[in-house]
Amino acid sequence: MLIRQQSAPKFNSLQIDFGGTEGNGAGASPSPWVTLEILNQDETVDLGGGISLTALDDGFTPNNPAPPNEDAEYDGFIVPQEARNDYFYKNVDAAGTEARMRIDGLPAGVYNVTVFEGRTTDAGQVAKIWAAGEDEPAAENTGSFAGGSATVTITLGAGESLWYKHLEDNSGGVSGMIVRRVSSAVEAPIQVDFGGTEGNGAGASPVPWITIDSLDQDEVVELGGGVTMTALDDGFTPNNPAPPGESAIYDGILVPVEARDDYLYKNVDAAGTEARLRIDGLKAGTYNVTVFEGRTSDVNQVAKIWVGSDEPSDENTGSFAGGSATVEISIGDGETLWYKHLEDNSGGISGMIIRQTDADDSQAFLAGAFGSAGGFSALISGAGSVDAGTVSAILDGQVIDVSAEKDGDAIRVAYAVDDMPLPPESIHDLEMSWNQGGSTQSQSTTFSVGLYSLVSPDVALSDVDTSTGGFLLRVVQSEEGLANNTALREQHLRGEVGGDNIADDWQSDNYVWTVDLINMDQNEGPAGEFFDRADGSSRDVFDEYIPGIPGLTDSTDNITAEIKTVVNIPSAGLYSFGFNSDDGFRTSIGNDAADSLIVGEFNGGRGASTTSFDVYFQKPGNYAMRTIWYEGGGGANFEWFTNEPAKALLNDRDNGGLETYAYESSFAASVTSVEPGGGARGVDPEANISVRIEDESGSVDQDSVSLLLDGVETGAQISKDNGVTSVVIDRSGQLWQPNQVVTASLEYTVDGDTRNVSWSWKVGDYLILPAAGYRTDLGTGQDQGFTMRVHQLAGIRANSTPEVEAQLRGERGDNLADPLGGVESSDPNRPGVIFDVDGVINFDQDGAAAGVFRDLGDGSLIDRSDDYIPGIPGLEEGTDNIGAEILSYIEFPEAGFYRMIFNSDDGFRVTLGHEASPDAIQLGVFSGGRGAADTVFGFAVVKAGLYPMRAIWYEGGGGANLEWSSTDLSTRVLINDPEGGLKSYRARTGDVDTEEETSGAISSIELSDGSVVIAFEGILKSSSAVGGPYEAVAGATSPYSVAPEGESHFFIAE
Repeated sequence: MLIRQQSAPKFNSLQIDFGGTEGNGAGASPSPWVTLEILNQDETVDLGGGISLTALDDGFTPNNPAPPNEDAEYDGFIVPQEARNDYFYKNVDAAGTEARMRIDGLPAGVYNVTVFEGRTTDAGQVAKIWAAGEDEPAAENTGSFAGGSATVTITLGAGESLWYKHLEDNSGGVSGMIVRRVSSAVEAPIQVDFGGTEGNGAGASPVPWITIDSLDQDEVVELGGGVTMTALDDGFTPNNPAPPGESAIYDGILVPVEARDDYLYKNVDAAGTEARLRIDGLKAGTYNVTVFEGRTSDVNQVAKIWVGSDEPSDENTGSFAGGSATVEISIGDGETLWYKHLEDNSGGISGMIIRQTDADDSQAFLAGAFGSAGGFSALISGAGSVDAGTVSAILDGQVIDVSAEKDGDAIRVAYAVDDMPLPPESIHDLEMSWNQGGSTQSQSTTFSVGLYSLVSPDVALSDVDTSTGGFLLRVVQSEEGLANNTALREQHLRGEVGGDNIADDWQSDNYVWTVDLINMDQNEGPAGEFFDRADGSSRDVFDEYIPGIPGLTDSTDNITAEIKTVVNIPSAGLYSFGFNSDDGFRTSIGNDAADSLIVGEFNGGRGASTTSFDVYFQKPGNYAMRTIWYEGGGGANFEWFTNEPAKALLNDRDNGGLETYAYESSFAASVTSVEPGGGARGVDPEANISVRIEDESGSVDQDSVSLLLDGVETGAQISKDNGVTSVVIDRSGQLWQPNQVVTASLEYTVDGDTRNVSWSWKVGDYLILPAAGYRTDLGTGQDQGFTMRVHQLAGIRANSTPEVEAQLRGERGDNLADPLGGVESSDPNRPGVIFDVDGVINFDQDGAAAGVFRDLGDGSLIDRSDDYIPGIPGLEEGTDNIGAEILSYIEFPEAGFYRMIFNSDDGFRVTLGHEASPDAIQLGVFSGGRGAADTVFGFAVVKAGLYPMRAIWYEGGGGANLEWSSTDLSTRVLINDPEGGLKSYRARTGDVDTEEETSGAISSIELSDGSVVIAFEGILKSSSAVGGPYEAVAGATSPYSVAPEGESHFFIAE
């Protein structure tokens, strides 16, 4: 929500982001935005400056499954993507339910209240907005703001509240609100309905509308507050043979159907005649005068609106036939507002809204900034009296040159970098200054730069055959079912999995086709963003069949394709690409796998959906690009395009698409695969490294091959078979640090020519379990199993973590869980039934095969029958509105990285410790509703032992299941499964650690004066083999120097 007061010096703006770091984890918006993570029912939140917000009737939960990932501009403010990327929906999200927000403490005045939603897939989102001094609207008055914004103008009296009513539709929500004070206390709008009960009998409009059935010549009509209207030159008669039958919103005010369904026309209705309306008694100020007509069959209706004696020479409304027109005027003390009706013998005027705005441009303010790799753009609003030439800027403490141009009462400021772009995912401080009223005004804000990939000009190709445009497309298909996984599909392309290629090779060159565009569907159907729209737009492009599909068995499943091309980048700068796929893809830029940068990816299965990704090219040129696309079952489609600078398929030159060439460079030997790849993010901290080099016209000298990590030899295993050189580093479970950037350096020689190439990746963020206050020694566990407390409600409760925690505290109603087999809790703060679970957490409300673990009859670790949820069905035979708490001490037998999986219908949260606290160390969570689905989460254990863990699980309606397991990425086993599962206990003995064991780390390795210099924390250990054993280096202190002589030595720090 954004609340901006433009005219009162003591209040400028309040901007509220609903959702913050919750929901999809979009993050808090930068200052001066106020970020609300969640809203609990009846909770009052301090927004600052004496203003507060209270949620009534229900609470609100964050979410957004389809965020826009970009900023926007609403009502003169820049709304950051952090605010748009999440939203609040009502806790009990049944369609048709309602909940209110009340905002108190705003000073009296006229406000624009803007609500917005960032969900890109929502079809409709409406609400009610009103002031405490007004009646609640009978129906929504925002119009739809799904995926965008809506603004309603209201007038607040002193001490009055601003109200927002959320109309839940079980889809989308409200991402934020902008309440902008456009003037100090002014007169309420005058809203006049011309026609009323006369004419076609549409009826009088509801209060505060003033209904005038007809107007006689020279008749004076009281409009209230000392304002009058007089008809001159002629009278007016009501009519409307073609009413619209629906309401509308004009100038932020809801116009009821009664006002639109009739109109007044001039008594003598000969075309070309005229008559005036005179409005007297308006107070001095600036006004929006809006006229509208409801006749749906009228083609033109114009008028003149002016003040005093300055009648326009011609109409100045533009046509408002079937719609509205607004003219802004300024009225001095005692001046008259005039309306002249220009009769055309068709239609008339259905109504008039006279709204005082008093737009005060004496208070310019910095309304925000958009950041990108290439610079930023900023907006100074309310700057009607500001000279754009006085604007200056300081970026991150440095004075910069900016351009500033007037745009109405705003100034648009732009800055472009000279050379290196602003770093990806960086946050910057911006101070803007300008001269106003003889003094210098300064305001500050922050802006962020989104994620993008930076492409080195070194990978641009100097010699490209541009004679054939398009792409080289290779298609392979398997008779076997293949998982939707990028690494597996790379193996499919190499022929390592999937068996024989069953794609149809008709008209191909060994399963390679030259194609003009990448816009394909297995059925030539309208999938994705580009299809036969019949509208002539750049997206009106017919889908083509996928070459080779259906395959020789008539199948359209288990397809993998490789797309190679050279893209011409005409100028340096930021380019936004998009890939729409069913199922997954990965796009990279570079000449082979070693110098390539992964720029976009979706690893997994999905229906036709778009992943957008930004790339910054430092220099223009021709760049090799490669995409792997794959599909498992069901639909199959893929499209490759740009969003910016033009929304167009690559190589669709008629629509502004970037030119591409069906060309592939040749090498004496090329690196065809590296894992992890250059530019990869979120890499597993235990990942091994593999490289594949294939001989082409030359041969790799196996003895010349070396692979270093961060400049250090790490014992790579090198082999060669049938012209393929394989390089593998087995890290034996060693961990990189969270968010560590790792660089691999490869060197090899082909027929006497040596190549050196490097690439980098970033390790994913992860948690390291603290030992102090939590851990006891191995072997201290007692009473194997779990303690499970189950609570069931009679009423409906939202699927959200805070609501279920409230249920488990007894704050949402009495418990209905069946106590059979358990014990009623005696703790009033922890109500429910307590059960001892001796086995595993693998439950379903019906004891049916839900989730992953089920009765398969094959003896595998997955072959585990579901059990009934303890206490369910409840005492009233219900299986809904369940909350459960699971307490355990889990034994981790050795240090390392552990991964858990919680499969749930609906949500869950796993934390360290047994305390029910929102501040507990969170290991994994899904807050919301879903069918049986997995959430995978990982963490590092530095010191083996037993750690207390608490899981909460909950279900709202429909299915209900939960599973708690662990995985090493190749196998999956339930916790406490006797066949290899992590052990869980209900109790333990022994002393809890009181001090944290310091984990060591090597922070840097450098070559200096012929020695290897190692900077480290903790204890430095060495070994002659990468797998150990490692012994402490006697007397080693950081930094430690060692001569690179003799046999290989490997170092770690613990």
